[in-house]
Amino acid sequence: MPFTFKLGGNIATTKGLIQYPKNRIGFYTGFSSELKINKKISLKPELIYSTKGERATVSGGDQTNALHFNYLNLPLLVSFNADERTKFLIGPEFGYLLSAKYIISKNNIDVSANYPQRYDVGTLVGIEYRLSQFCSVEARYIYGFNTLYYEDYAGIRHLKTNGANRVFQLGLAFSMIHLKQNKK
Repeated sequence: MPFTFKLGGNIATTKGLIQYPKNRIGFYTGFSSELKINKKISLKPELIYSTKGERATVSGGDQTNALHFNYLNLPLLVSFNADERTKFLIGPEFGYLLSAKYIISKNNIDVSANYPQRYDVGTLVGIEYRLSQFCSVEARYIYGFNTLYYEDYAGIRHLKTNGANRVFQLGLAFSMIHLKQNKK
């Protein structure tokens, strides 16, 4: 059962939590394992830390607002081997919101209490291409289903400002088992 270390970049949005949203650039990192069922199909559970959210430029372009969400995700993927180097990935992703920050220009405001929906559920689809015995490149898209909404400090939900996570990921995966075997 090989373990893999993953690291890559995110392009994320939450579709509608702030006015005139733009994509937020972030990152993801974590570990995965692979349990082979047969030559073509494997199960790939992962544990991933991922930054999500969105940003916007307001007031003539001189002020940037952003929502930064930090999640701990558990994708449970099925991997289909197309050939010796290429795998297709699909499966659910379960997330837990660790923190939420609203950034106005360069001021960070912790708004974790304003986003009470801590759990996120989505679908992940992707492709992985093995570059070498121990390194792969991967491209993935996560479509979140849970509605994210803002709740003010009085406990009032602002349902006009709601959205859901959408994330494109591009990164590298390094197989730990192959690295260990090469050192012998």
